[in-house]
Amino acid sequence: MFSAEVIAAIEASFRGTYIGKYVSIPRLFMATAKPCVTTAGELVRKFSHYSDIALEGPVVITKNGRPCNVLISIDEYERLKTRDQQAFLAADTPERFLADLAALASDERD
Repeated sequence: MFSAEVIAAIEASFRGTYIGKYVSIPRLFMATAKPCVTTAGELVRKFSHYSDIALEGPVVITKNGRPCNVLISIDEYERLKTRDQQAFLAADTPERFLADLAALASDERD
């Protein structure tokens, strides 16, 4: 897929590590990378190309001139999933959370 020289250059510039045919890019780079923008039709025609780009940074996919989806690496997806939080209204707080909060409050008083 990539020559040894290209892989070495990518590793040096991103300070990533080579894993099989993929280059591990530091998460900070992924979070700050300027997204690549392409149309849905172009993505279909050159999916492999844009899939490789998504390993380095987000690929914004447009339809009718408007952004509609983003293609990201599985590593970035997993990173974002770990940051996912459950949200609900205070009035809808599950009983198990209220019990935990009450226990924490009583521990702090002791």
